[in-house]
Amino acid sequence: MYILNEYWFCKANSKITLDHLCNFLFKQLHNSQYSVRISAVNGIKQLTQHFVVDDIELNERESESLDASSTISKWHFLNRFEDYLTRYEALTRKYVEEFSFKLTELDHLEPIDRHDALSYLLLWDCIINVCAKSPVALRAVYTNWLNDNRHEENFLHFLFRAMPVDLLKNHGAKVHSNGVFKELTWSQLKGKLHRTD
Repeated sequence: MYILNEYWFCKANSKITLDHLCNFLFKQLHNSQYSVRISAVNGIKQLTQHFVVDDIELNERESESLDASSTISKWHFLNRFEDYLTRYEALTRKYVEEFSFKLTELDHLEPIDRHDALSYLLLWDCIINVCAKSPVALRAVYTNWLNDNRHEENFLHFLFRAMPVDLLKNHGAKVHSNGVFKELTWSQLKGKLHRTD
């Protein structure tokens, strides 16, 4: 509820804008405290509904005034993600560039920095949420923007690179061991929490 009040405050204020609020939340996605990161994600998701409503109105105006040869749109909510997507793509580029599906090279991959990777994935969680909360016409604008800027391509390459090596090595197998995705039972979780080794 607090974030929603901030939305209306920033929308009416000339000194503290919605850009300031979004940038503050985006910066928190890279915070060392996990709880701060999750709070930032929740804040962005709470703001999403208001930005989508704004974008619906803007999309109607833009679609009336734009011709078919227009360039990449800069008026929508996802454009606020641009700087942060670019920063995280720069951080993850080294992992993507070293990656190939050659089985002989998979064992020599550099470990991924979990802090940067989680921040990047949380940012994408917010982007996917924006697309999911949008009507079809606006979702088309968002996905075209992501595609035209090659953000979704970079994200998908990073997802493949971030997969466990066992899955990548056995990508052709019809059945994979469930060990990678296995859920732990409550007693197993308690056992892991109480272990002292």
